[in-house]
Order: sequence, then structure tokens, then C-alpha cells
Amino acid sequence: MKNRKAFHIRATAIALLLAAAGCIVGGASASGKGTLCLTFDDRNWPRWEAALPLFAKYGAHASFFPNGALDDAALASLRKIAEAGHTVGPHTQGHADAPPFFEKYGAEKYWEQQVKPQMDAFAKVGIHPKSMAYPNNRRTDETDAFLKTKGFRRFRAGFPGVRPYDPKGEKKKSLRPLAEVDEVFLPADRIASTAWMRGVGIGESYNTDIDDILAAIDRAASRNELIVFFSHNIAPDAKTISMKTEWLERILAHAHARGMRIAGFDELD
Repeated sequence: MKNRKAFHIRATAIALLLAAAGCIVGGASASGKGTLCLTFDDRNWPRWEAALPLFAKYGAHASFFPNGALDDAALASLRKIAEAGHTVGPHTQGHADAPPFFEKYGAEKYWEQQVKPQMDAFAKVGIHPKSMAYPNNRRTDETDAFLKTKGFRRFRAGFPGVRPYDPKGEKKKSLRPLAEVDEVFLPADRIASTAWMRGVGIGESYNTDIDDILAAIDRAASRNELIVFFSHNIAPDAKTISMKTEWLERILAHAHARGMRIAGFDELD
């Protein structure tokens, strides 16, 4: 009886220590943690490569999706990005919207003209993508299903009607704060089974407010959710659809301080 009582006392003490540390065996921590995915599109690989030390500073990975023809210089840069642990995938050869292209020309032609040329180029430098970003964030269940047959696992696209909050009302009529838009947050237990990654734009043209972005990151961390953002170039003076370097560091530092995983799409499984 004494041994049994001592066992229960020790077990209770261990459980209390685990709870205090935020650890729950077989599940998420009580305090959350969460996952942040940053994605970047188009033909900005020189600036992406230049930002690698900043990502490394915070132990962070992102996803990079170039579009257009990829020459040797582009592939050399993208290979460095991939070798640093980041996800690299296609954004298509001609930046053609998938749904109308599928409807007009068919799925196989989309593959042959828009995706395969980039996949062949990636293969030359040992990059074998499992993720892609749709041009203009346009997709359907049909386009996802077809591209899965070609070996893709995840697709970055936007979520209709969602853009960051503008509390100052400087550009457009404000929507509700991003942290209140449940549709853009994915619970951790659904990540493995989800192909469509719903991205929110960061950049002046997306009506971005940095404090609103950081508040959304707080929500994802506290509830153990995934949130995805997209942008294009990374530069100190970034305008329109690109991300300021200062904002990128604030985002990385904030997520890192919250203990979040900052990962590329290919790492999510």
C-alpha cells in the first residue's frame, strides 16, 4: 500500500511539472506554440537569398515560389535557398490563373505549359518540389486534385474576401481584425490532412497593418494554430505587394519569442 501511495505521489508530481512546463504527452502544449508559414512569390530570388541570414538568425524557414523561365543564375540562387532548408516550388512559367486555363485548355496543357518547364529546371539542380503557389492565389478543388496526381502535396492560395485590418482607416474600409477571422487559422491537428494553405497578403497594397499581423501571430501561438502569409520581394524600402525588411524581422522575432515553429511548407508533415 505504501509503495502504491508513493507511486501515485510521484506520478502526480511529474504531471504537475509537465503541466507547468506546458507539456502534454501525445498532444499540443497547453500554451499552444503554433506554426507560422511565410511565403514569397515571383522573380525576387536575389533579395530572397540576401535575406537568408535573417531567417537563420531566428531558426526560421520560409517557402519561395518563383515564376517564369529559370536560367542558370536563378537556379544557382534558388539552390542556395533550398540548401538552407527552405521550401522552393513553382509559381508557374507564365503566371497564368489556373481555373480559367483549366476550363479553356484543359488540365494537361496547364501542366505541360505552366508547371512542367519549371519542374524540369528545378530538377537540374536537385530541387524536387512538393508544394506550389497559385498565380494570383486562384485555385479550385479541381485544380488541386489534378496537381496532386503530379506529386504535389500543398498549394498556397488566398482566401476570398480576407485582407489584414486597417485600424487607422488610411486606405480602405476596415474589416474586422485578422485575429478574429477564423477561416485563415488552421488547427494543428488538421495540418497533415490539409492541402490548401490559405494565405493572407503582407504589403502596402494588401492594406497591411503590422500590429494586426503580430496580433494574429499571437492568436496562432496561443491556440496552437497555423497561419500563412504571402508577399513578394523583401527590401528595406519595399512598396506595394512586397515586405519591408524591418517588418520581416519584427514578424520573425515576434513568432520566435512566442516559441512558434516558423517553417516552409515541405516541413509541415
